[in-house]
Amino acid sequence: SPNNLGIHAQSASLSLLEEVGIKTVAANIEQRVMLILEHIHRRGYKLLSPSVASRRAGIVTFRMAGVDHERLFLRLLEHKLLSACRMEGLRFSPHFYTPLERIDAAFELIDELLKTR
Repeated sequence: SPNNLGIHAQSASLSLLEEVGIKTVAANIEQRVMLILEHIHRRGYKLLSPSVASRRAGIVTFRMAGVDHERLFLRLLEHKLLSACRMEGLRFSPHFYTPLERIDAAFELIDELLKTR
């Protein structure tokens, strides 16, 4: 039988993208990626994702020296902050609707958690 739930979910997703417009989606993702890159640079973390704009995506992976990223990932999850462990680092992948304040708060939480390790 067809995956009706998946079909309806995909239809809703595509309708939202069409309503917002792909150019707006792309611009919002770029804005969020740039904010993440600013936080990474300001803190001196190592960027693992491509830094050249033409090679960037909406996914940013970075590494912090001396940090157990797997443990940090689990602690972030306890605070309902979704990320992923990739390439021995932490990965953020915001979407166009992710509030900018949520990204700032994520890095503030990382700062707080790293102080108490």
